[in-house]
Amino acid sequence: MLISVIVPVYNTEKFLHKCIFSLLNQTFSDFEILLINNLSTDNSINICELFMHLDNRIRLINNKQKSITSSIKVGILESRAKYITFVDSDDWVKPIFLETLLRLIQTEDYDFATTQFIKVYPKKLINEELIIKPGKYLKNDIKNKILPYFLNNSYYLTRLLSPSRVTKIFRKDLLERISKHLNDHISYGEDVLTTLYSLIYAKKIYISQGNFNYFYRYNPSSVSNDKSLLFNTNVNSYFKEILKLSKKKKYLKGQMYNDYISLILNYIYKISTNKRITYKSKLVTLQKVTKHDYFILSYRNGSFKKFGAVNLISLYLLKNKRIKIFLFIVSVFSSFKRYFSFIKSF
Repeated sequence: MLISVIVPVYNTEKFLHKCIFSLLNQTFSDFEILLINNLSTDNSINICELFMHLDNRIRLINNKQKSITSSIKVGILESRAKYITFVDSDDWVKPIFLETLLRLIQTEDYDFATTQFIKVYPKKLINEELIIKPGKYLKNDIKNKILPYFLNNSYYLTRLLSPSRVTKIFRKDLLERISKHLNDHISYGEDVLTTLYSLIYAKKIYISQGNFNYFYRYNPSSVSNDKSLLFNTNVNSYFKEILKLSKKKKYLKGQMYNDYISLILNYIYKISTNKRITYKSKLVTLQKVTKHDYFILSYRNGSFKKFGAVNLISLYLLKNKRIKIFLFIVSVFSSFKRYFSFIKSF
């Protein structure tokens, strides 16, 4: 068997059928599907069992932990193939998805190869932008051209290479090697850590351009779009892992602070524009976030010159405890944005 497709499953009954059907419809057939159930409370488990009985390439594994990282590690352990790729259970793929990935990684026996996804919004589709130059990267290229800019390349919310695991195919032995470094309790940033460690240990990788075979569904209720205080806690847990790694990998310093501020600032914008959250709750949340040691540390050590004027003003107000002024400005801009969106609808 050549490929294991690891599909972490947690309460995605609405989308799971489409996901699995898209995998069973592949032009390439020598693969297995590992459905890793993460304590789902909806009908997902029954859907998984149904498909398991329909096709013997499908295996269902019940994971006793809820985190996505633990599912990744369980999948790696259970894999019977030479190569591993990942598909999220609320997404779907084109029929040539696996065939394309296999062709890319086998061209020169790469440690991993990466493609791009199509981001699916309710009313539009957007192709993922490739920032890094496509092609082959050897060990020294990875060390000098990718790793120093992987977390953040100086711009707001911009990474040199997409950390998403779902557009990549890995050698199983590479993932086995990095698995020991992945923290089971991380529920945000697991993609970043998986790809980061893969880059650290890889000897040769390939980055392709134009292979848009993966449909990534934008899910407002997903962990990465969480608007609660829990998200801030999850980002802090992720940053703690990066902080520990930076003691050995000095090239992470600088970019990791920019990455943290990008993530937190994006979260703050979402909190501030959410109508369902009261003004008092917004105020309390932003005060807690901006008082955190990691925010202070990152603001002090990061370099935000290329973040753009709006983000720089926001950071200045937040750092200097002008949170009420920040919230007022955000509310004004949000009102204008809604007004112009309303006008455009006519």
